[in-house]
Amino acid sequence: MRNWNSVAARFDKVCDFLAGETFDSFVGSSEMLKKTIKERHPESAAATSMKQFFQDHLFHKRNKIVHHGKIDYTQSEATACVESARTLLEIFGEMDRKRYRDLMNRLH
Repeated sequence: MRNWNSVAARFDKVCDFLAGETFDSFVGSSEMLKKTIKERHPESAAATSMKQFFQDHLFHKRNKIVHHGKIDYTQSEATACVESARTLLEIFGEMDRKRYRDLMNRLH
């Protein structure tokens, strides 16, 4: 049974609702998203899973701040987190647009 409490599992759950597929398959099927991620996050090239990449590069750092009080991040680390959040929001926006298009196509 999947653990829906993890961030990565929630990414999949939202993506399944909006786009009918997993987060990684959605990102992998979009040339635009792959290009955006590659340009903004070159370190993601080594990642085998984009949902794991965002969980590690954004949410794990957030957890260190919230749960362990680590607040001595550098400006570049903070900027990287903001960019990760921005990219993630754009991915969810694309999922939402896909759902809207699919619903509109069903009505016509």
